[in-house]
Amino acid sequence: MIHIPRIRGYWRHHDNSATNSGRRVAMADERIRLAAKHLESAGFKEKGRRRVMAAAHLTAGAIIARNDDAAAFHHFAAARQLDREFLDQLPENMAAYPSLWPLEVQSVLDLQNIAQSSAR
Repeated sequence: MIHIPRIRGYWRHHDNSATNSGRRVAMADERIRLAAKHLESAGFKEKGRRRVMAAAHLTAGAIIARNDDAAAFHHFAAARQLDREFLDQLPENMAAYPSLWPLEVQSVLDLQNIAQSSAR
């Protein structure tokens, strides 16, 4: 898996999409399964494996964010546990994801950033 650092397309998130609204949870789960399947055959070191799974969870959370905040928060928490550093340095193609996260997720990040700043 490689990261192409340029925008190749745009993913639109709108709640009333007839093609996606009823399938968001399945689509989110598919991101996790595909990442895990890819990692079975790839030769990633542990940090790379954790980063790939963190990215998959962030993508899953963005897909279902406006329909199911609790599930989105679960995916965010999984990503944070897998690779906290990744959340602070999202690649360009994921830069808009925080705007899709539930407000609670953004609040948690803000509180952590404040705590880290005051600890320095």
